[in-house]
Amino acid sequence: MALAVLVAGAVAVRIWLMVSYGPAFLGFPDSHGYLTSASTGVFSGVEVPAGYPIFLRALHALSDRLTVVILVQHCLGLITGLLLYMAVRRTGAPAWLGLFPAAIVFFGGTGLLLEHSLLAAPLFSFLLTASVCAAIYALWEPTLRWPLLAGLAAELAGKIVVDCVNPLGFDGGGAYPLPVPEGSAAQQAATLLHDTEATMITSSRSSSERVAEWRMRSICSLMEDSFSI
Repeated sequence: MALAVLVAGAVAVRIWLMVSYGPAFLGFPDSHGYLTSASTGVFSGVEVPAGYPIFLRALHALSDRLTVVILVQHCLGLITGLLLYMAVRRTGAPAWLGLFPAAIVFFGGTGLLLEHSLLAAPLFSFLLTASVCAAIYALWEPTLRWPLLAGLAAELAGKIVVDCVNPLGFDGGGAYPLPVPEGSAAQQAATLLHDTEATMITSSRSSSERVAEWRMRSICSLMEDSFSI
């Protein structure tokens, strides 16, 4: 009963977002990169993994409405919360304990913002959660399907986003970059993780210039609830 109430509330919140703030939250510069890669070639963007552009192209084959993408992402958010609940319950924990991670996904402000934006995070979170859930099921059910599903979902999740954490320090004036002995955070990660490769991408344009370009080139067409690929 409690889970049904949470799910009903989560659905209501997402319906409210789609009605009140349609078609999506706009203004993220990464969204322009995803659209460009989906349009010009899913492997054309050096800063954009192919997974999310492939996802956009698949949805575009069904409809060119941005609302459809956002609807699917909200559904992925709901499924992610349910998967977390199932994973907790499969360990033998009480039902009330499984409600906590589900509620965070259902009603967390950051998650809702990302679901309602043209960003890869909802798809990544869904695949990663599916991998964890399948791995937990594999511990209790010694069949081949769960390990295969866990490995497949984790591998697909790695094709959705690329993260690099830049070390920062903080003082009275705010954040400032910390020097990295290896030269960059990517090179440091490659040193620590021996089976990885470091990829450094430089740009002559400032972040503000790229944000301005994204807004000028994309926001008007997206406001019309359509995207061209």
